[in-house]
Amino acid sequence: MWIWIDAVVKPNKSEQEVKEKREEWINQGQENLLLSKCKSAQRFRISGSYPQRVFWIIETEDEGIVNLILTHFGTVWNIKTCQVSPQSISEALGSG
Repeated sequence: MWIWIDAVVKPNKSEQEVKEKREEWINQGQENLLLSKCKSAQRFRISGSYPQRVFWIIETEDEGIVNLILTHFGTVWNIKTCQVSPQSISEALGSG
């Protein structure tokens, strides 16, 4: 399955708090855990956005991945997730 994760830094959170959460993620081995459970996991930063905004595109069969990210980063980020499906333009024409 493919998962889209959209995250915006909460209004009352500082850049330092965001940085500390990222450092915890790395130091706790969460990055390696994520990569081991996903076929693909890419994180993108939206340039120039304020508050800071990122999104992830993840391909995995492990439904717990969303919870892993929500649990860790949910204290400093407002996070929305949804399951998505890759679709070409020609496939979109056929689906109406």
